[in-house]
Amino acid sequence: MRRQDVARYAALGIAGSRVAMGTAMVAAPRPLAFAFAGRDGRHTGTQLITRAAGGREAALGAAAAIALARGRDARLWTAAQLGADLTDLAATAAVGDALSRERRRVLLGMAASASAVLAAAFVALGGSRDEGNLAGEAEQRISSGNTAEGMGSVVMSGESQDDPGSAASQR
Repeated sequence: MRRQDVARYAALGIAGSRVAMGTAMVAAPRPLAFAFAGRDGRHTGTQLITRAAGGREAALGAAAAIALARGRDARLWTAAQLGADLTDLAATAAVGDALSRERRRVLLGMAASASAVLAAAFVALGGSRDEGNLAGEAEQRISSGNTAEGMGSVVMSGESQDDPGSAASQR
């Protein structure tokens, strides 16, 4: 198995767990707010932040999973997830003793392990696609024998590149 394949599977695993966790945070913020914040989880504001963070998690995970499942370049979504996890890591470290030692360790462990996997996946995914084309697939040409009108090669955008009578050459 190639390193890019391993990276895609690892990134897909993180994306899937992010969708599951985010969906749970949106659907039932109270128990998760209690898990993260202790007794402060009973407050509406804490539950609101839990639900909002869950929406972020679900959206980032879904976008990454779709890109990975379709075989597209997922480096942008991998970097976005990594940025979110590094932010979570820094924010958790910054609260210091305001969280219990056990909660802090769990949250730091989750953010650090996801960050490590995503950083490694980002590096490994770097060689899997055309470096200059982060948006997806490269332009494709269809030979003139395979086009509907049979006039020169056609770029998939629909404009002919080498037929002197085409709209593109008359501009």
